Amino acid sequence: MAEINIEVKAQVEQAVRDLGRVNKSFDLMGKANQDAAGALGVFGVSLTSISNPLTLVATTIKASIDYTAKWADEIDDLSRVTGQSAEQTSILATVLGDYGIGVSTVKIAAKAMREEGLTPTLATLRDLAAEYQSIDGAAAKNAWGVKKLGRSYFDLSEILSKSPAEFDQLAAAAQRSGKVMSGEAVDAAQAYTLQLAQMGDKLDGLKIKLGVPLIETVSAAVTSF
Repeated sequence: MAEINIEVKAQVEQAVRDLGRVNKSFDLMGKANQDAAGALGVFGVSLTSISNPLTLVATTIKASIDYTAKWADEIDDLSRVTGQSAEQTSILATVLGDYGIGVSTVKIAAKAMREEGLTPTLATLRDLAAEYQSIDGAAAKNAWGVKKLGRSYFDLSEILSKSPAEFDQLAAAAQRSGKVMSGEAVDAAQAYTLQLAQMGDKLDGLKIKLGVPLIETVSAAVTSF
């Protein structure tokens, strides 16, 4: 078998060290959990059970971060359609979401409203509801609804029956829900998502850095037979 190239060996060792540094923080977290498990094991308490408080906390934190990042992406995307601030857009999306109306339908409604020269906000929808309720006859209402809201009208018919006072209550509930995001909050969540993607790129790069010399070494070994 051919002697392993010293330079290739050095590259492999460096790549392994790089991967070790990246994983160090994860190892420390794992050790902390193992230490806790060992200490509590003396008393017959298992941290591997479903009631493990450390596991529950970690799971809750991850779920919170994942949901926030997803919601921020949806609001940012929807804001580009509504042309409104993240705050106004998230109020609209939150209230309509409470009625089972998804973001894709809100986009359709927003586009139709803008084509009619309307501002896609909950306040505008409140005014449209009052206009809708003043129209006599189902056929006339449907014609008006399709013109103002496009095909999303049929999904919005329930909320169009609400009074101004009810709209005010819905807006207040949305504000209290915690789902209303500012532009700064959306930007921060998206920056976090980008950082995760870039960290993934670095990990992939380290794998390649390790893989290339390994491939060369194995290929050289095979060729030598």
